[in-house]
Amino acid sequence: NETTDTYYDLVISGTGTWDIDDALVVNDDLNISAGSLDINSNNLTVTSSLTNDSVLRMQGAETVNIGTFDTDSGTIEYDGTGSYSALNATANETVDTYYDLVISGTGTFNVDDALNVSNDLTITSGILDVEDKDLDLVGTLVNDSVLRLEGGQSVTIGTMDVDSGTVIYDGTGTTIEDDMTGYYDLQLSGTGTWLTVDGQKLDIAKDLLISASNELDIQDENIDLTGTLSNEGTLRLEGGQSITIGTMDIDSGTVVYDGIGTTIEDDMSGYYDLQLSGS
Repeated sequence: NETTDTYYDLVISGTGTWDIDDALVVNDDLNISAGSLDINSNNLTVTSSLTNDSVLRMQGAETVNIGTFDTDSGTIEYDGTGSYSALNATANETVDTYYDLVISGTGTFNVDDALNVSNDLTITSGILDVEDKDLDLVGTLVNDSVLRLEGGQSVTIGTMDVDSGTVIYDGTGTTIEDDMTGYYDLQLSGTGTWLTVDGQKLDIAKDLLISASNELDIQDENIDLTGTLSNEGTLRLEGGQSITIGTMDIDSGTVVYDGIGTTIEDDMSGYYDLQLSGS
């Protein structure tokens, strides 16, 4: 019957899911040793420490204040459906640090600080937008939905997901991230020219989208695209490298060869606009 659920120490040790229906205030420690604590759009204040060996779940718009955040164990899960300007569990930190981070809501979750994940990052639905912030992921990226970034920031990923999910670059063209060693779906939706990494093949297990106002310059690097090229902008290459494209876009877009003349690529089975601008 309280408008605020207030405890001194609170321990969640059952294997079920525990939902709260009011703001939750813990004046000392909150310990989640099993099960899930779902704050369910309500605010959370923990004066001392969060010890999380299981799951703390929230939508994303709550106000969360935690004295000492647990970054050595446990999962924080965001399951909201809206658009969120910050990851609120760590909104008061200069670096958003998690052990396991799960994005399971259908909304868009933006980060407002550098994002560090000590174990795994899982995106089961919705969009995680790191914008121009740095991302340091020690473990595995499991991406069943969308990871979006501007490009040009520092990105470290222990194990990249190349079996599912979409990666979107929406900034001003720069060199794509060298620690993303492959992609499932890749989309360039910002502006400007995007360069492949020197000495690194561009490997895409499904589809590649180059939106209007975007140019992908693979220079003299190889590309292996299993699925479909949708080219509404420009694909630039020197020519003479290994090119594999499952389905070529012949209904839109420009392909530019700018190297020293050689045989044009046999796996490009047709063109919409073709330009030879090398020598």
